[in-house]
Amino acid sequence: MLRRMYLPSLLIMLGLASCGSPAVTPAAAPTNAPAVAAPTQPPPPTATQLPPTETQPPAATATIAAMEAAVIATTTSLTITVTLAPTEAAATATLAPTATLAPTAVPQPTAAPTVDSAAIVAQGLLVYKKYGCFGCHALSAAGSTATLGPTHDGMGARAAERIATPGYTGHATSAEAYIRESITDPDEYYVAGFETSTVRMPHYANMTGQELEELVQMLLRQ
Repeated sequence: MLRRMYLPSLLIMLGLASCGSPAVTPAAAPTNAPAVAAPTQPPPPTATQLPPTETQPPAATATIAAMEAAVIATTTSLTITVTLAPTEAAATATLAPTATLAPTAVPQPTAAPTVDSAAIVAQGLLVYKKYGCFGCHALSAAGSTATLGPTHDGMGARAAERIATPGYTGHATSAEAYIRESITDPDEYYVAGFETSTVRMPHYANMTGQELEELVQMLLRQ
């Protein structure tokens, strides 16, 4: 049924189209028309020729590389030296040991040997009696009371007093030296009151050095 409805309409439309519009015949191209030249392509730009790069010979390249390495090494070395020099100096100043002087040993006084005064006196009394000193001098330790010569009691103190008097004519400078002098050189000094005595102190030439020392030490302790 649809075909029936659309078919008349289609036919009518075709008839109207053929009646109203004349057929268009395409025009032929003119024979003598000048040919249109195709547009000319501009020539490609000419490449600028660059001079060839000079190629360094291998020896020159190696020399330049070595120089560059030397410059870098020198620069690094100088930088390290400048940087580390203060540190090394500071370390030297810090680590240098300070010289310490060893303390000087102070000499200690030598202890005097222990002296047995009783033994010294006893030994001196033996010498005193051996040479007969008790016959002219008084000495309580020897039991003597003779008065022909000065007393020997308190001889240590008496000897110190005598060398200090203006009338002393001997050469002793200590009580011990005075006692030794009065035995070996009795004429060096006469005790006051005995200057004109007819009894003179003998020179004991036969007395040994040890006996002399024992006698002096005994009298010094009286």
